[in-house]
Amino acid sequence: MLRNGILPPGFLQDSLFLVPSSHSQVAVVRVDEGPFPPYQYSSGATVRVPVRIQDTTRQATVNELEMLFRKRDLLSRPPSEILDEFSMRDGWPGERLEILVAPRQSVPVRLDPTEEKKFVAKVEALFPRDAYIVHEQRSASRYKAEYRISGSSSSARSFHLWAKGAIGFLGRLTRRGHPGEYVGEFIWESLLFLKMAEDFFKGLGYPGRLIIAVELVCPNSEFLPKGPGPIIDRTRDWDDYDALKLPSPKPVYVFSGSKFETEVNVHTLEIPEGIITDAWLQLLRDTRGAKMTYEALLDFVKRLPANGRV
Repeated sequence: MLRNGILPPGFLQDSLFLVPSSHSQVAVVRVDEGPFPPYQYSSGATVRVPVRIQDTTRQATVNELEMLFRKRDLLSRPPSEILDEFSMRDGWPGERLEILVAPRQSVPVRLDPTEEKKFVAKVEALFPRDAYIVHEQRSASRYKAEYRISGSSSSARSFHLWAKGAIGFLGRLTRRGHPGEYVGEFIWESLLFLKMAEDFFKGLGYPGRLIIAVELVCPNSEFLPKGPGPIIDRTRDWDDYDALKLPSPKPVYVFSGSKFETEVNVHTLEIPEGIITDAWLQLLRDTRGAKMTYEALLDFVKRLPANGRV
């Protein structure tokens, strides 16, 4: 039931869609979890603070109110404060692509061989078969798996799983050498990782909000307008996509790195192409002075293969 006069005011986001059936249509309304619990409304002269327990609604107890105020404090933490709890900087300090997806509320993950195998299985279900695990690192708070591309002398990708429920990706930018790296390859890996994140958090049963950070550090990297393999519609080459064309030579006024941050609901990851487009539009404008439009880059992202196992 939706009511007027709720305090603090609630909000709906990406909330209404229709589910077709053979006899009728069902409207599904998603009400996002509010960031400032508890919520109250007036019924006559009475102020009520309801809580939903399974399929029943009743008034909150004192203990529940205290818990909801603690939750308010947690949900109002700045995203940067949460992201700072998870670091991958013990790996490759140089040129890199770094992606972190962290739940706003910690989701305990038991770091044992069973969970590690599940995590690796999710990685290998989406990412290309061109790499194999060369190193694993375990601690009470984090598991890390490093992958090396066949024929290379160093690790190209590493995947991180924290006991608090965050996951991370670290990609080395220096893979191909002269004349440059395929920028589309890193955009693609970003997309694959967000697809993996959706599967991971839905598997945990986590319904809340996620903080996503995508950071590109590339002071010396040269990027080529190339993608990760055969183009999905096979009607034109990657070079024909304006979305990948970057100024040459690199402008002198650009930054050596850029970081994109956003906060979304888990169900937003069902269609991650918009997030990836927003992120890489900022990263390439900041570090390469790119002039592509959002629409051109989104068109490119939508044509990327859905996974790397095909």
